[in-house]
Amino acid sequence: MYIKIFAVFCAVLTFGLCVSLSNAQIDSDKIVGIWLLDETTGDTAEDASENGYDGTIKQSDWVKGKVNGALDIKKGVQSLFHSAKAS
Repeated sequence: MYIKIFAVFCAVLTFGLCVSLSNAQIDSDKIVGIWLLDETTGDTAEDASENGYDGTIKQSDWVKGKVNGALDIKKGVQSLFHSAKAS
């Protein structure tokens, strides 16, 4: 009985360590822009990277998100926003 409990404990511990050690990284030399799309108003999606490619939002409405704002993207929209270098 104790062997089964120990085996389950080890499996859970190993899984937990594997999950907690993984993370996503962004290579700043290769990205064009990072758009979080968490603004709450307006028609601009700000570029969170250092590149300054803010986007103009089209055919979508701001709604309440889990943290800040979120976009309600209309069905069939092919192009969400156009990005241009901020001046």
